[in-house]
Amino acid sequence: MNLSQLGAGLIDQALYTVNSLLWVVYWLEDHLPLLAAVAAGLVVLLVFDRWVQQDAHSRALRPDRAATGVQGVEMHVTQVLTLLALGLWVLAALGFQTPVPELGAAMWLGMVLLLALLPAEREAVQWRLKGLILGYALLLLAFRWYLGVVSTIDARDWAAALGSVDEAQRVLAQNKGIFETLGIWAAWFAVPFAFGSYAVQKVLANRLSLEAPFRRAETVIRAIRTRGEVS
Repeated sequence: MNLSQLGAGLIDQALYTVNSLLWVVYWLEDHLPLLAAVAAGLVVLLVFDRWVQQDAHSRALRPDRAATGVQGVEMHVTQVLTLLALGLWVLAALGFQTPVPELGAAMWLGMVLLLALLPAEREAVQWRLKGLILGYALLLLAFRWYLGVVSTIDARDWAAALGSVDEAQRVLAQNKGIFETLGIWAAWFAVPFAFGSYAVQKVLANRLSLEAPFRRAETVIRAIRTRGEVS
């Protein structure tokens, strides 16, 4: 191999590496909302779910007695719900373009913010918000399935029932337009608006504590029961 061939090979390898890096950068840019949603979901899973589960299944006692708790599969209910909602959301978001992934990312990030602002309401808030996101993902998946089914319908199969091929085409197109409009309205406005309305209502209805605004309910109860003593 001569020097010119070696130089050409190095240039080709450098171009291949640069193109690969650019592909990764472009992919990350295109899927930034989805990645933000996954990151927020992992924060919920690894941080807030653990706190909620501890608050629900343990109670603090006096310093001379150990805290009690429930062990077993019930200790992972919130984590399982988070994984289910996050997994279905990823599947749904991959099938839709802007603004659906951005709306989903805003919902997941909003849940993280709300759980941080309302420590005393975390169990109820995380249950309701995960339910809304789970329902949103199922709605999108059902809408995607509907679009796939409608695209395979042949007007000639409905000609006998509707009178003619032209009439079948008109009726099918009209109904398809109605359902597509309803699906887009629900995906773009209805569910995100319900999520935002619930979040705003919770923030306005629950005044932050002036003494310890971000203290968990378990910590407050332990401080009261132990009279501030450290075990």
